[in-house]
Amino acid sequence: MLWQRSLVMIDDESESLWCHLLGQAMKGPLTGESLKTIPSVMTDWRTWRDEHPDTTAVAMSRLADRYRINWYRTPERFVIGLADEKTSRAWNFADLHKTNVINDVFDDVQVLVLFAPDTSTAIVYDRRLNDTTLTFEMRDGKLFDREFGSQWNLVTGAAVDGRLEGQRLNKLPAIVSFDIAWQKFHPFSTYWQAQ
Repeated sequence: MLWQRSLVMIDDESESLWCHLLGQAMKGPLTGESLKTIPSVMTDWRTWRDEHPDTTAVAMSRLADRYRINWYRTPERFVIGLADEKTSRAWNFADLHKTNVINDVFDDVQVLVLFAPDTSTAIVYDRRLNDTTLTFEMRDGKLFDREFGSQWNLVTGAAVDGRLEGQRLNKLPAIVSFDIAWQKFHPFSTYWQAQ
């Protein structure tokens, strides 16, 4: 079921209808209630399995193939976004294809938006570590911070080499969405633009 071009979820207990982009019940006994948004990642199976070899998975319907084709052919139709009660911000996949690393700010939080074009993996991290705000860049296809020169794993947010080895960035609860759906639910959203 879709509402405003966005997936509608139904809970078994109350049969309330939920908007996945807002995490809110839109109809039914729980109308107005909100779910807690938790961080997630949308990536290909190989990348996920390499990082989490004991994972089990659910096979998706045939519609997943059509979604995947759209995903790769028309990246400009997709965004990854963050939203809270006050504001929202999105990063378009067409921009992310050109710039795989974006150091940005969302609602006074220093964020790192990462994109791996070979797997279409997009993730948003808080780039503050202890009392330091890190600035990231890609070098020869690998992610490094400029302040300490440590190398980082894009999918896990963990430093894998250098002075910060073993440290981990906090993943933020970003949502991958069709851009048109994001605009419907977050009409005042700001968008990152290349300088």
